[in-house]
Amino acid sequence: MNESENFRANLLRLMADAGLSAAELSRRAGLNPRAVKDIEERNTVSPKLSTVVALAKALNADPAEMMGLPTTAGLRPELVRLLTQYDEDEQARLLAALSILRPPRA
Repeated sequence: MNESENFRANLLRLMADAGLSAAELSRRAGLNPRAVKDIEERNTVSPKLSTVVALAKALNADPAEMMGLPTTAGLRPELVRLLTQYDEDEQARLLAALSILRPPRA
């Protein structure tokens, strides 16, 4: 399967998981109303990077994961999605709290 098909398959899976239609996802991503439908129907073979990023943000997903690339530093995708819900300051506080719970591995 090539990169475009990987992206399309992952996009459709994430849309189904979120219960979103193509039109609703396009709206949430701030894209042309036909953007997702064109990917879905294979009218767009290679979406622009900005489109991939906008869709990933709207789906709260990792753009690399959507493209079928390795995920962030070997972290579980669910953990990455959870952490991206927090801004930089909240992530720093969470990291500080976690470091108290368990000392780092040697």
